Amino acid sequence: MRWHLACSLLLLLLLTTLSSALKCIRCKNCAAKYEESQSVRCDPDKDTCQWLRIKNGQMDRDCGKKADCGSSTLLHYQMVDCCDGNNCNGASSGGSSLWLLAAPSLLLVPALRRL
Repeated sequence: MRWHLACSLLLLLLLTTLSSALKCIRCKNCAAKYEESQSVRCDPDKDTCQWLRIKNGQMDRDCGKKADCGSSTLLHYQMVDCCDGNNCNGASSGGSSLWLLAAPSLLLVPALRRL
């Protein structure tokens, strides 16, 4: 019984963390330089952070929609790379940070089984 309660609480904590508003770096022409102070809370309809590669070699970073990822359909962008996780588009290349969020929780499962 305790094990089920502990797992339920852990799952609730994980889902609450994942459902809170996403934060992404927002900047224009910032391929090489950005600052954490450029982190913004995304609108509810935005579900991913993006690197927007401009045809002139520059890059923008912003909140976006997963439907636009991997495409070049957005107006003047050559390619749209995406990632999941707060400020994940601050890194130099795309990648999901969801695993980094979930991994510590998975390490608790063996300990919770003993309860």
